[in-house]
Amino acid sequence: MKTLLYGGTFDPPHNGHMNNLRAALALVRPDRAIVMPAGTPPHKHASATPAALRFAMCQCFKSLSPVVEVSDWEIQQGGRSYTVHTRWNGCAAKTRTARCTSASAATCC
Repeated sequence: MKTLLYGGTFDPPHNGHMNNLRAALALVRPDRAIVMPAGTPPHKHASATPAALRFAMCQCFKSLSPVVEVSDWEIQQGGRSYTVHTRWNGCAAKTRTARCTSASAATCC
C-alpha cells in the first residue's frame, strides 16, 4: 500500500496547498493520502488559530480525491511536530516501505 503524507500548518489551507496536493496525488498515485495539520511546527511559533479549527479547515482537501483523509495525530501528540517522528512512530508507521519518494511537500512511503 502506497501512502502519501502531506503535512503543514495549514493556517489556513489555501489554493497553493490544494495545488501541491493535487500534483502529488497525480504524480504518486497513492492508495491513501493523509493530510496532517502540524501541532506546533519546529521552525515557527505556534499558530494563533486553534488546532481544532485548522483540523476542521483541512477537511476541504477531501474534495480532491476519495483517497484523501485528514488526521489529527500530530495535534494530539502535543509539543513540536517533526515529520520524522510522525512517519516512523505515528499513524503512517504501519504503511512503511523501504522506498520513499518526495513530491513537493508530500512524502510517500
